[in-house]
Amino acid sequence: MVITIIGILAAMLLPVLSRAKDTAARTTDINNLKEMMVATQLYATDNQDTMPWPNWVSGDEPARHGWLYTQPDNVVVLAPGQSAFKVETGLLWATLHNPKLYFVQKITPTAHCLHNASSNVPATP
Repeated sequence: MVITIIGILAAMLLPVLSRAKDTAARTTDINNLKEMMVATQLYATDNQDTMPWPNWVSGDEPARHGWLYTQPDNVVVLAPGQSAFKVETGLLWATLHNPKLYFVQKITPTAHCLHNASSNVPATP
């Protein structure tokens, strides 16, 4: 009897805790995005209203510093979870100084988000 009551209480409590954890992760992601936008604005203000250069591997000049990283001289393929690109070399690092700001805590698209995204896609003839 006691085990049944504990099981029922746990079943009612776990979804609430899961939603609280998801809300906390979304709040963290929004705050990280805000910090990055503030850093971008500060960079632009200090550099004649010029935005930091974007990063991409193919087509970028190795000597050009991007907002996220400076392209290394030789790009090597590393093991999963490792990166040849170091955020400490990016233009926004001088303002941010926190590598955790560059990563999304949790990506969980909801049915509502997926529906809205698909409704904005024009139909193909």
